[in-house]
Amino acid sequence: AEAVAAMRARLDGMEEDMEAVMEDEKVERQLRIADMEQEKAQNLMDHEKEIMARPRKSWFQSSNEKRAARESNPSSGRRTGWRKTWRP
Repeated sequence: AEAVAAMRARLDGMEEDMEAVMEDEKVERQLRIADMEQEKAQNLMDHEKEIMARPRKSWFQSSNEKRAARESNPSSGRRTGWRKTWRP
C-alpha cells in the first residue's frame, strides 16, 4: 500500500510537468503552422505572375462521362450497386 501511495504521489507531481510540456508542444505546433502560412503567402506574392500564367486545370472526363464509362464497361474495376454479403 505504501508503494502505491508513493507512486501515486510521484505521478501527481509529474502531472503538472506533463501539462506544461503538452502546452509547449501545442504552442510550437501553432508557431509551425503560422510560419508555413507566412511562407506560403510570401511565395504567392513573390511568384504571383508565374502562378497566374499557368493554365487552369481541366479534367479529361467529366463526372457524367466517368459514370457512363463505368456503366458501359462493368469489368472496369468499380462495381456499382454491388455489396459484399456475409455467408456463414
